[in-house]
Amino acid sequence: MCENCNDFQLLLYRVERDHEAAIAASESDDRSDSDLQPILKKSDVMTSLAFLNLWHQKQCMCVFRDVKNLERFSLVVQCITKIALIKLKEVPEYLKLLFDEKVKKEKVMKEEKETKKNEESSEPPKPPDPKDDEDIWSLDDTERLLTYMSRVFMLQFPLYLAAKQAGSRLDDLSQAEATSLAVFLDVSGDVADIPLVLLRNVARFCRSGGLLAMTNAFKQSPNFLPPSTAHGLVSILCNLKLWLNPRAIAQLFGPVRIAALQYMCGLSDQELRHQPTRAMADFLWSSIKDNLESPLSLDKDGLELAFKYFGSPTLTMRLCGINQVNAHISLFNEMCNTESVVEVESIGLQLAQWILDSKLIEHIFGPNLHVEVIKQSHVILNFLAMEGKITNSHMDSIWQSAQLKHCSKQVHDLLPPLIKNLEAGPVLHLYELVQKLPVKEHTEQTIYLAQVLQKFIWTSGGTFSHLLHEANSGDRAEDNSDNEMKGSSKKRKKKCVGDSSDDDDLSDDVLAELADLDDDNDDIDEFSDVDDDDDDE
Repeated sequence: MCENCNDFQLLLYRVERDHEAAIAASESDDRSDSDLQPILKKSDVMTSLAFLNLWHQKQCMCVFRDVKNLERFSLVVQCITKIALIKLKEVPEYLKLLFDEKVKKEKVMKEEKETKKNEESSEPPKPPDPKDDEDIWSLDDTERLLTYMSRVFMLQFPLYLAAKQAGSRLDDLSQAEATSLAVFLDVSGDVADIPLVLLRNVARFCRSGGLLAMTNAFKQSPNFLPPSTAHGLVSILCNLKLWLNPRAIAQLFGPVRIAALQYMCGLSDQELRHQPTRAMADFLWSSIKDNLESPLSLDKDGLELAFKYFGSPTLTMRLCGINQVNAHISLFNEMCNTESVVEVESIGLQLAQWILDSKLIEHIFGPNLHVEVIKQSHVILNFLAMEGKITNSHMDSIWQSAQLKHCSKQVHDLLPPLIKNLEAGPVLHLYELVQKLPVKEHTEQTIYLAQVLQKFIWTSGGTFSHLLHEANSGDRAEDNSDNEMKGSSKKRKKKCVGDSSDDDDLSDDVLAELADLDDDNDDIDEFSDVDDDDDDE
């Protein structure tokens, strides 16, 4: 047997002896099996974690030659799960104490620097007693424990592989235990090859309040809960979700997801750029599709995190944010084909209102616009157009960005497909904007846009007739008012000048005489034409 497996086997033997001693000492007590499990030391947990890390590299199965080691290993996993649950429930208080100690330590160090600037260094401090730190769990130790627990819920865990080889199947499950497991797990369907010990560990973690403890941990501020610890929690959540039934996902997984999204919204831009944090966000975003049992509602927390990414100065993060908003719209379109019309319409209105409240259109086509972001905005624009939420101010923002040389082509590519989904008001407003464009600034794209607008207005004449009538009546009223103003100005000029000018009277008489001469000449021409005809005859 290799050295690593030998150390782990000694741990298995010692834990079994402690467990048997606890059972023998409590024959008269009515304590549960969980209370009889021995509490492992930190060194024992680290020994088990070291065995797990090396096992993934070497795949050594020599420790499982003894079949009884499977039961011993299962007991060790149960003991570690018990410690992990205790540490998870202590996370909020522990993080606050850790933060207070950090503040006090910084304050003390600052005072020591001020008081001992000119003093010589005294005797070096004594190193801490290693016995005192043996049972003290640091934050790094807790994160290692979370990493171990995330692997416990994976099918590739060595205990489950060994149990599968030994023939542990769900066929050995009693009816009472199957009913107990069905509260949290989906034991129906093609799950016969899943080791029974895996399902037991998942149910034990859920029944003992593990997910509730994770929810309380995520409710801490990012100042208290570091992203590395949050990543360990999400790793457990990711592997645990694979075995939960829809009811457990809605009741237990849903609150943890919401708390995790709210926690990530409080992270800084630099922390959101890290790849582990991005992986956490992708998992939380994608998990909304699996929450089938919960009532239909808008995923506002997921949208807020997407907007957090979209507001980043980094292009990659901005594209990630707008793609997630597009994913929410695509999910809404899928719901339109499966769910009831009333509920879907309510969600669509809420989603459109969220986009308007976030001023997403103004951000996309505002001062910080980018060509790649504009290319991905067609889904949002078409959704708002279908919901009837595109306003004239939105069209002004889009048209202003279309006048910029570096993104004019991309913006003009968005407009023709968008027109067919717009209402009458924004279409006519865009048509007016195109008409106001100077002739010298027209391009092939603007001419094509004008053709599309005219064709759409002509084909939709019945729909736009009342608006066109109002627009024409308004134009006529404006023309009449302009003519009245011009006429009044002319009258004012005549009153100011008066009829005293003889030159004006003379010019009027001359013009009248010239007009009479023109009439006489026309008559003469007619008579001359008649005489010519008589001569011909």
